[in-house]
Amino acid sequence: MLDQFGVFTSFQIVMAIILVYFGMQYRKEQHTGFLHLLIVPTLFLFWNSVLIYYFSSLLSLTLLWDIIGLGSGLFLGTTLYGNVDGFLFYPCSRCLKCPKSYSIMLLIFFNIIAIFSLQGVVLKFPLLIHYWLFNEVLGFCSGLSSGVFWGAAAMMIYRVRMADSDTNMPFEDI
Repeated sequence: MLDQFGVFTSFQIVMAIILVYFGMQYRKEQHTGFLHLLIVPTLFLFWNSVLIYYFSSLLSLTLLWDIIGLGSGLFLGTTLYGNVDGFLFYPCSRCLKCPKSYSIMLLIFFNIIAIFSLQGVVLKFPLLIHYWLFNEVLGFCSGLSSGVFWGAAAMMIYRVRMADSDTNMPFEDI
């Protein structure tokens, strides 16, 4: 029979591999759809929800700080990525041309390292999950990381420009 810790660890390894893959994709210019910009924020939101469920002993306090961190992260994400340019939408093929961005890749790597280091501390000191301060930090950091990605995605979608209607995107780049 599977134990909860084994399933949780396997889930996190799979999430980290998927997010590293998407982080590597942001290093190069690509042609995608609008929904591609929402995959990373959705994955981080889901991963942080699982973290809160697994590690929180004071769930209402952790969720309150998660909402506060989400609001702060949205503000931070829209502030940091408010001047991002280079997104073009091609109406003929319904594709979005995304410029390369090393900052998103570094932000994904930083969040993965932060999540695993937080869990390393809990592994070393298991009674830490019963302290108020740990639950507050867990909720705020989870909300902050999700909010930054949602704010960045919102600003990227907001800053999209339409390409000329007679300009066709080459299909071999898709």
